Amino acid sequence: IDLIIASGDLVTIDHEVDDDIVKEKLRLMFKLQKLCYEKRENVCGNHDPSDSFNMYACDELDKQSIMASAGSDLVQNFHNKVINIAPGLSMVGFGGSGDAVLKNEPSEVVWPAYPLDTESLLSKQLPILFSKVPKQNDIMLVTHVGPADISTTDVNKYPNELETRIAAGSPAIFEHIANESPRKTPDDVDRLTITVNVHGHSHFPFGFSHIGRTMIVNPGPLRDGRFAILTLERRSLNEVTSGIRFSEALQREQAWVVADVEFYCI
Repeated sequence: IDLIIASGDLVTIDHEVDDDIVKEKLRLMFKLQKLCYEKRENVCGNHDPSDSFNMYACDELDKQSIMASAGSDLVQNFHNKVINIAPGLSMVGFGGSGDAVLKNEPSEVVWPAYPLDTESLLSKQLPILFSKVPKQNDIMLVTHVGPADISTTDVNKYPNELETRIAAGSPAIFEHIANESPRKTPDDVDRLTITVNVHGHSHFPFGFSHIGRTMIVNPGPLRDGRFAILTLERRSLNEVTSGIRFSEALQREQAWVVADVEFYCI
């Protein structure tokens, strides 16, 4: 295993509680992180501390005291960041979630957004983050909330009760992934490709789906014993793009693909 990724909600925080309780939960989280592999990254979820959306922006003394008492390095939060994790492969991270609403009554909010402006931030920040990815790199997009209108985000516990269906995904994420699918014209030779989107947030509909040729993976909640092992491989472009219209527009020799996804429950 090269990297462990957590897609948010590492703890459950009441955003109205005082700082001392937040710091204590951070200490516990850092201790758990010490048990993991050396390479680990996470984005923040709507139940994580508000400071996590500002890269744990506590003052330096507080940060040092939390780390010292936990006996662990600071959690590698890559919210709103780009990390180059392998030749030709970048990881883009963004946390938070928008409103989850009843599918038949979109004005009825089931789970409120946190932070409140997450959806507008996704629309604004994702293009900025993508612009920082080296040209012709493939992208692993790691978000807390998943794309709208797909099976790994929408909650459908009771299929015969249409009024209980919940739309929990992000229209902005769906749009950005769709925009990076194969073009109708071969003009954009430096086009980025989102190989996979790993997300959390929706506990019940774990599994995988797709938007075009982008795989969408929701490992499920670790608190229920669920996780996934994702295998990415760099393959020749001819093998990857066989049968795709205008694949010549990519003009590169290799591309990253999802070779395997294994889901586990312990």
